[in-house]
Amino acid sequence: MMKWARSSVCHITGFVLAVAPCAQQQTAIASPPALFFGTLHQHNLVQASVHPHWPKDLTGEQQVEAPPFVRVLRSRPNEIVFAIRTSKLGPLHGSISIRRAGVTIDIPVRAVVLPRVAGQTRVLVAGAPWHGKSALDDKRFEPWRRVVASGKLQAHYVVAETDGRWFDTDVLQQVDVVVLCERCLRRIGNDDALVLQGFVCGGGRLVVCASSFYVGTIKQANELTEPFGLRMNESKLRQLGTIETGPGDIAEHALTAKVETLLFERPCPTTLIDDRAESLVKLDCFPEQAVIALARTASGGEVITIGVPLWWTWIAKSKDNERLWRNLLTRKPRPPR
Repeated sequence: MMKWARSSVCHITGFVLAVAPCAQQQTAIASPPALFFGTLHQHNLVQASVHPHWPKDLTGEQQVEAPPFVRVLRSRPNEIVFAIRTSKLGPLHGSISIRRAGVTIDIPVRAVVLPRVAGQTRVLVAGAPWHGKSALDDKRFEPWRRVVASGKLQAHYVVAETDGRWFDTDVLQQVDVVVLCERCLRRIGNDDALVLQGFVCGGGRLVVCASSFYVGTIKQANELTEPFGLRMNESKLRQLGTIETGPGDIAEHALTAKVETLLFERPCPTTLIDDRAESLVKLDCFPEQAVIALARTASGGEVITIGVPLWWTWIAKSKDNERLWRNLLTRKPRPPR
């Protein structure tokens, strides 16, 4: 009994420190601790942010120094937003230094800028993965870097609003797929929602990630997805372990090609509310619903709902999770508009 108690206490203590790294922090750190983008493409929009964690007794003005290819867009005590200049081809390598009261946090930045290539899928990721509250371990992003490289995706990244809006119509005209993450989903307004719906009606693919884990994101998601026949639902599951797909749970579809088994934690279901919608993946715990669903429009636009929290963590759970994610983000480019 005592052995079990000590083990449980250690486990709980480790969990608390993992989710609250500043609780007893004596040194300054940042999340993410590094900005290793992997593959970028010339002239693509690339934003990122970091969250400095200072010791509680450390006060004073915060100063930021960045290499020439990094432009500081916004500097606040709890968030610094950057843009990466991608006009020059080749490797980018340097460090962002954040100083306060003689203490410095150095955040290494690395990327390789490649030329744009016709025929590759152009993806806009809104709200992740490189933002100030995403992760304290850069290894969490390695599966995403592999997806970009293996899928030859041309990725844009947006982590903050500009003049109160997340989405610029000129940028949306240059991309084929938009990934809408929970952090962005909680903040978008009616103007952004209308722009995204117009993107779908114009033939684009919108991938919406929402879950009960991020309170309010299911309701926000439905403002976007219900007009296309998909209604996401809050999950009442209290199960904290891993759920594995069973036989017949994964539909035979081009988007699920070579995917045999998927793993989920804390999933949320989607109800198909008209015949434009179909299930790509279901689970026994939601027998009448889908955990990943697809709806198509007459114009060729598509909406995909994924009821998982933190997609960059979800795709790391298995090779098939990663493979499915690459399938969902890879498509034939839209004709120039």
